[in-house]
Amino acid sequence: MNRITVLIFLLSSVITFANANELTGNYSAVTETELNVDLIIENNKKVTLKTELYAVEDGYSEWTKIEKGTWERNKNILTVHLEAGKIITYGIKECLPYSEFGYKGCSFGLKPTNQNRNGLWFGLWKTEELKKLWKKKP
Repeated sequence: MNRITVLIFLLSSVITFANANELTGNYSAVTETELNVDLIIENNKKVTLKTELYAVEDGYSEWTKIEKGTWERNKNILTVHLEAGKIITYGIKECLPYSEFGYKGCSFGLKPTNQNRNGLWFGLWKTEELKKLWKKKP
């Protein structure tokens, strides 16, 4: 291998790692229901999808479903393969609008595509960005 080939390979590896690193983290849905949806994307291509339903009156969790799986990225599409065979695809958005839950602005997030949603129609935003948003709003 010549130096240019090695340099291109190293640069390609850095870009791939940067893309994965940008995507990894905790994501949360904002819903007007008693349903919580959280997606944890890890660097090692593993995911955890946690869906939790709360009792309205008591505020305790009625049920929690935790699903494990893997993820892959193809350009601006994230595909999540859950162990139960469920496949969910998301568009990767640099600026996913908060208008989905009645706020102005946007931040990095995942928008479910029309195909293979499997009932999960909520957008997902990086959890730390939502925490910043809640601190700003009363």
